Amino acid sequence: MGLSNHWVKLINQCVSTVSYSVILNGSPIGFFQPERGLRQGYPFSPYLYIICSKDLSSYINSLQKKGILEGIKVCKDAPEMTHLLFAEDSLFFSKTTSQNFQVIKDYLQKYCLDSGKEINFEKSGILFSRKIPEH
Repeated sequence: MGLSNHWVKLINQCVSTVSYSVILNGSPIGFFQPERGLRQGYPFSPYLYIICSKDLSSYINSLQKKGILEGIKVCKDAPEMTHLLFAEDSLFFSKTTSQNFQVIKDYLQKYCLDSGKEINFEKSGILFSRKIPEH
């Protein structure tokens, strides 16, 4: 994702060295380490989200500037829009061509491999304009 190996190691160390302790009747009882990634509310989570989202957004913008990906316009004089990113959701917009679809698909696959994130296809969808034939 463009980060140097030094930064990647520092981030992994912050994530992998965390441990938790439970307080029972006012006394701590042992420590344990989580077996999965970051949980919501972890202080480092927003920063990792910003780093990953910035990378995703920058790359999509560069594809648009190079003319590889065509976004959509909401009206004649509006700027072209290619994506909107939210904490839990990402929306991608493009003209309906096989090339645009392939560009987005290829990059999302690369992004998932690089970031360790996964796309939940059960919660994903694709919408077309009414002017696009069903086939």
